[in-house]
Amino acid sequence: MCFTHAQADINSRLIISSLVLRSVSNPHIFFVICLREESVQALATWLGGVQSCHLELIRLGPLDVDSVNTLVSETVHHPPRLTRHLSHILFAKTGGNILFLRLLLRQLSHSGLIQLKLNPSRWAWSVEKIADVEMPDNVVLLLIKDMTALSADLLLCLQALSCMGSLVLYPTLDVISADLVGVDLKASLQELTRRGMLMDTNEHIRFSHDKVRTDVSTSVSKLLSNTRQVTPSCVSNYD
Repeated sequence: MCFTHAQADINSRLIISSLVLRSVSNPHIFFVICLREESVQALATWLGGVQSCHLELIRLGPLDVDSVNTLVSETVHHPPRLTRHLSHILFAKTGGNILFLRLLLRQLSHSGLIQLKLNPSRWAWSVEKIADVEMPDNVVLLLIKDMTALSADLLLCLQALSCMGSLVLYPTLDVISADLVGVDLKASLQELTRRGMLMDTNEHIRFSHDKVRTDVSTSVSKLLSNTRQVTPSCVSNYD
């Protein structure tokens, strides 16, 4: 049984509570209760009256980029090496959230950006066109929320890149790297790309969405003040 606590009305909760209470001693009944992280405490309170009820919490986090590539590869029936570029783009646009990923794949199929070719019979797509597809607002908000958990080095890297615009060419990165003393720019870029905040085309680095860059410009300074009082010289040079 799958039950979404966050969307349930009071009557539904009473029914489920009654069923759980009556089936505690029955080993043949298994309940799966789906809920968001912030609802865990509410669930514990809700089922508090069932003293002998054992709850095992299973946290389902986002997929990493390799898992996304496996899913995409199996979906379009192509070897993983042929879907890796597409998977990196989809990962950047969804943050590895499986629900967002499935919705985006469906959207791309309906819009013809991923389509079935008949001669030969295979799925085909244009990574350039898919890269330009707008990210869903809920994914953007998720990325912005994740920003609060970034290390000072990653925040400094984002702040420096935001001064250069939405897109930064590799030669410009060499200049930024020289100014970011003590920060491993290459490793930071790889981590930020892995988290979906940046996209790497092998020619330039770009923010995954303009809203991410805008939030960097307005929020990172405040976040940095809570970590360490350091401002890279490139920020003052190019701001």
